[in-house]
Amino acid sequence: MKLTPKLYSDSAIAKHICCGRTKAEALITNILAPLASDFSQSLESKDMYFSIATDASNKGNVKTFPISVRFWTPEQGIQNRVLDFFEQAAESADAVTDTLLQKLAEHKLSIHNVSAFSADNAAVNYGRKHSIYQNLKHHNSKILPANCPAHIIHNAVKRASNVLKTDVESIVIKSFNHFSCSAKRVATLKEMFEFADMDYLTLLRHVPTRWLSLLPAIDRLVSTWPAVQSYFLSLGDEECPRVIWDALRGNEHGEEDECSELQVTLFFLQNVLKIFSGAVLSLESDNLTSVEVYALMNGLRTTLQQRKKDALFGAKVDRVFASSVTFSVDRLREEFICFYDTAEQYLEKWFNFSETGHLFNLQCFNLKERQDISYRQLTTVVSALQMDEDLDMDELYNENCALQDVLPKLATHSHPVGELWAQAIKSRSAFPQYSKLLSFVLSIPVSNAYSERVFSIMKGAWTDVRNRCSINLVRSEIKVKMNLQMSCGEFHKFIMGKPRALAAAKSSAKYVSAGPPAQPNLRRDRVDEESASCSREARESARAGSYEEE
Repeated sequence: MKLTPKLYSDSAIAKHICCGRTKAEALITNILAPLASDFSQSLESKDMYFSIATDASNKGNVKTFPISVRFWTPEQGIQNRVLDFFEQAAESADAVTDTLLQKLAEHKLSIHNVSAFSADNAAVNYGRKHSIYQNLKHHNSKILPANCPAHIIHNAVKRASNVLKTDVESIVIKSFNHFSCSAKRVATLKEMFEFADMDYLTLLRHVPTRWLSLLPAIDRLVSTWPAVQSYFLSLGDEECPRVIWDALRGNEHGEEDECSELQVTLFFLQNVLKIFSGAVLSLESDNLTSVEVYALMNGLRTTLQQRKKDALFGAKVDRVFASSVTFSVDRLREEFICFYDTAEQYLEKWFNFSETGHLFNLQCFNLKERQDISYRQLTTVVSALQMDEDLDMDELYNENCALQDVLPKLATHSHPVGELWAQAIKSRSAFPQYSKLLSFVLSIPVSNAYSERVFSIMKGAWTDVRNRCSINLVRSEIKVKMNLQMSCGEFHKFIMGKPRALAAAKSSAKYVSAGPPAQPNLRRDRVDEESASCSREARESARAGSYEEE
């Protein structure tokens, strides 16, 4: 902004442009943040269902919680939005529940319209006797538990990796840490790359709490293995990290082999982790719906069962097993089979694969797999969701009959399921009962990935350089960045249709603290013919005065 008057010195408008910290903060907190919360007005309808999701993260000694919502409408499809972001020291089930109910009330949203509660699988969130979910069920018995399958898959990999004799996770972390803070070691490693006639690549960091960091780290270690192995062997017993040296020193008979057991284990994990990472990437998508989750998780389990049955460990592993005689091939095979068993058992323990679960019954709405839905399937879904008293079942039958001619025409489309249903329904008035049912079904979250993204945005906005930011400013920036995702041109068109917000931004009204919830007068911009014919000064004064008064 300070450069603008110099670049456009011949412009009378540019000469007077200024935007310091105070003005920028006022525009974000009192103008743009309320506009970013505009969506909540549509959720106030009793026929609209939405899910809520939250998580906890620390920023220094400050514990923060986002509240995100997911909803579906025939006009917009599936939408994910940040409702609020707050600070709270207590992380107990009662304290978080009270705050969630308070925030819903502040935004004039009813707990009875909440379809599901999503969070990670910690006991404080989903404990059977006392948890946030159980507390919410006291207020609304229909709320479903939307446990995070991405966390389940991540933990299944960690649990299965523990059965392997070689601790690959520790080796990956130790290898990265060994070079991360020493320029001398990196220089020596680069010499090893030159000796092996390879292009230098840095090792990647693996963070045990992140879902998808292990596979890229293993891929990089495998691709650079000749140089990395030569480097660690050159260090000798005393200098090389113990866990890496024990894995490199050869097989149990003390013989050297062209391919060590560590490398074979890396080959196996490089192959098998792809199916886990693919499932997590699908769950992270904003377009994936609850009607597709069961098929995805069941497909992952079936793949593990088939790999175990066929003893498939990857082409690289098979080549090593066929040619090597210096280490125990049978023992490694047993370890890899045990890996499959452990991962499968963990998935079955924490994910509901039963045919009585709601995710199994919701599969009938997956238009990518089928284009007809029987009335019997609808009644099963309605009973599973406890919506018998909320829907007119006779009218739902008539609407289902009318849709039987529409759904087959969507079979050739490659759009996400949420968009396909939006094309089929088109408007709430055309299929009111079906719209209400789909509003519940498609609002159920598939993972906790959206809440995790909020923390990524928070870390980018709340840096050490900007350590004086208030929680209100961080909340406002998160809302704007997550809820107003549009290009500059799209935002210009959007903001030009909000004359009341523009008037408030130009006047001193922007310095009036809005506070949660968002100011409702910014949601309803109306320009009548009389105000349009007024002079620019009079119109701005009138709007600013009306803004402050309201």
